[in-house]
Amino acid sequence: MKSGKRLVLEAVMAPLIIWVFMWAWFYISPPHDISRENFNTSWLVVTVVSFFMTLVIVVLFVGRLLRKAGYRFEFRELPRVLDEADPKIIGDSTRDIFNIMALWGVFQHRCSCIWA
Repeated sequence: MKSGKRLVLEAVMAPLIIWVFMWAWFYISPPHDISRENFNTSWLVVTVVSFFMTLVIVVLFVGRLLRKAGYRFEFRELPRVLDEADPKIIGDSTRDIFNIMALWGVFQHRCSCIWA
C-alpha cells in the first residue's frame, strides 16, 4: 500500500506533467488562434505564482482532511503525519487533489488563450 505522502505527490505531479507536455506541444505547434508571443515572461511569472498558490490550497485541503480524520499536528509536521496517516484517508481524496491541480492547468491554458 502506498504512503499518504506518495499519494499526494502523484496527485500533484500528474497534472503538472500533463500541463508541461501541453505547454511544450502548444509552444512547438501553436493553434492558428494562439500566437507564440503569448508564452512570454509575464505569463511564466503568473504560471509559477499561481502554481504555488494552488499547492498552498492542496496543502490546506490535505491538512483539513487529516484534521477531520482526527490527526492533530502543526504545519511543519505535515510530512510526518502523511507518513503515519492511514493511506485510505488520502487515497479517497486523491481525485479531489488531482481535480484542484487539473483546474490550475486549465486556468493556465485559458489565460494563454485570453492573452492572445
